Amino acid sequence: MGLGRYKSRPHLPKGPEGQVRPTAQKEATDARKKKRNKEVHRKEEKKKEVAHRVRVGERRRDIELELMSDDPTDLDDVVFSDEEET
Repeated sequence: MGLGRYKSRPHLPKGPEGQVRPTAQKEATDARKKKRNKEVHRKEEKKKEVAHRVRVGERRRDIELELMSDDPTDLDDVVFSDEEET
């Protein structure tokens, strides 16, 4: 019984000003969750595509190379070199 919410919150602004920050935090959290879920879904689809094509008879390495080149925004597949920094 003791570690619940504060009964009094005088340190926080009241009214609309008090609602702005939690609302902004919730929106930011929701955006991060949506982005993470989208990324997980995209990776799962990629795994399914590879598994399906391997069953058909293609080589796994060839498929992975093809899928890597299809999505230039995939950070897992991007290779950074020192030449790009100059």
